[in-house]
Amino acid sequence: MKAAILTALNTPLEIRDDVSLGDLGPGDVHVKIVSSGVCHSDVSAQNGTIPCGCPTVLGH
Repeated sequence: MKAAILTALNTPLEIRDDVSLGDLGPGDVHVKIVSSGVCHSDVSAQNGTIPCGCPTVLGH
């Protein structure tokens, strides 16, 4: 799967195509997403305004 990964604050996103999902658990569903945008909330995570751990996958 392709994903935009934030590896460190204030750095460009790393676009990778080797990301995989963990196993589904009870109550989980698998949804195929064709594309996703990176919004202002994601930019705020990228610059540290919204705290998040790194690495993290952005876009929703």
